Amino acid sequence: MDNDNLPANTGSSAVNPIKAASNIMGARLTALKPIQYSARVTRKNPAAIILMIDQSASMSDLITNGYGITKPKSQALAEVVNELFESLLMKCLKDELYRDYFNFLVIGYGNEFDDSNVSIVWEGNLQGSIWVNVNDLASNLLRKDSVVKKQTMPWGEIKESIVTRKVWINPSDDGSCTPMLEAFKLCKQKVEEWVESHKESFPPLVFNITDGKPTDVDNIEDLVEICNEIKMISTNDGATLLFNCLLPDANNLEVILPADFERQLLESEEYHLALFDATSYLPKNMRMAAYESFDKNEKYLENEVKGVIINSSISSLVKLLNIGTNTTESNDRLSINGV
Repeated sequence: MDNDNLPANTGSSAVNPIKAASNIMGARLTALKPIQYSARVTRKNPAAIILMIDQSASMSDLITNGYGITKPKSQALAEVVNELFESLLMKCLKDELYRDYFNFLVIGYGNEFDDSNVSIVWEGNLQGSIWVNVNDLASNLLRKDSVVKKQTMPWGEIKESIVTRKVWINPSDDGSCTPMLEAFKLCKQKVEEWVESHKESFPPLVFNITDGKPTDVDNIEDLVEICNEIKMISTNDGATLLFNCLLPDANNLEVILPADFERQLLESEEYHLALFDATSYLPKNMRMAAYESFDKNEKYLENEVKGVIINSSISSLVKLLNIGTNTTESNDRLSINGV
């Protein structure tokens, strides 16, 4: 009986058994290939979070924070970083004990340190440390501050309250330059060292937060090049993820996590374009988080997007940090069984 659905055994449509077997094996290997950016965060395999903070004089300019209060950018940024630390510590607290699920590193650039304008900026008992784990961070507060928090009630009334915040990082904006290239070089060195002993960990997360252009490059492509080198440093779970956040110097258009088709929005400013090129694409799980954080914009579900925000508000910066750091604990990847 004829069966027109079966391929002929001759001619260009003939089945090649070797090729067919190869295709089957290829499909099998693809199915067995581990999904990147899915490593479970445990004490044995912690995640690395690197914060690079601009400390140049322009960071003394004013910005409105997420509570509707105007203050220097340096102060608003320090509060964001301290709140991030406090939030992550709470997520690492299990049975009244802190679990060392994260290693933290904070690099400041622009201020005048002993022999450089770039330095690791831990203070107090942590001064001289490089990577700080969860327990060390929890045990070595600089102090506690009382800050004003504004909250808009459902009926429109704005209420103010005093809240206590833990402090590890002080604001700083005394610098006379913005040596971003040197800061990225230090970052690259420390990320390479960390990855060497954490091959099974979730890839490092690098957040560069600035309000200006680098003063230590003649060619902006040098900045893109060092960032690309950092993005090539990989654990077995994927390549380092590098985020850039440019705080505004005026009331300019905010560009949030642009897709490739939005690159043209940045072409009028060479530096903005360089930050786009220097930044990592978000993995799928982070794009899902971006969709939830930024008005359920379908762009994040349908396109590859970059983890960069140009002319960022403080509230958008907070969302960017949350997208990166919260994703390390999603899909059961942050241990909940004491591992």
